[in-house]
Amino acid sequence: MTQPDNIAEVRFHGAPVGPDVDALRKAFPADELRTFRTISHAKVSEVIGYDYGTHRYDTVVRAWRRSLETDDDILLGSVVGMGYRALTHAERLDYSCGKLRSSYYASRRSGEVAGRIAISELNDEQRARHQLVARRAAFIATAYKLRPTAKLPQLEMAIEHGEAQK
Repeated sequence: MTQPDNIAEVRFHGAPVGPDVDALRKAFPADELRTFRTISHAKVSEVIGYDYGTHRYDTVVRAWRRSLETDDDILLGSVVGMGYRALTHAERLDYSCGKLRSSYYASRRSGEVAGRIAISELNDEQRARHQLVARRAAFIATAYKLRPTAKLPQLEMAIEHGEAQK
């Protein structure tokens, strides 16, 4: 018996997700998704034939969501414990802000770890990678700290009326 080249061959023999994504796109057309109704995990599972919570289900759904985003400008969000729903533009903004925040925390952690590396124990290639990681982490952290923040309308109104000094 020959050894498989990668884990996909072990699990699904590299089974493509295309047919399952096509089945989901046919069952849930883009125009229907734009009505912002929730699609349950059970209905998705029924269409693709894989149980919710399995790796294959997650792989297929991830590919489906990506195809909707790139081809139809539909960003599907998760409805916890229920399924998926197209996000409104306001919800997309919230999603985007959350991703920025998580990238900041991840880059901050990356910088902390990079700061504890004994550079003297690295070879030249590793030193260059270390320097790149440290610079990028610092850049992302700085950009996040310098981002514009929203001013609270209540505070602005209080300042205008001289109520903030009371």
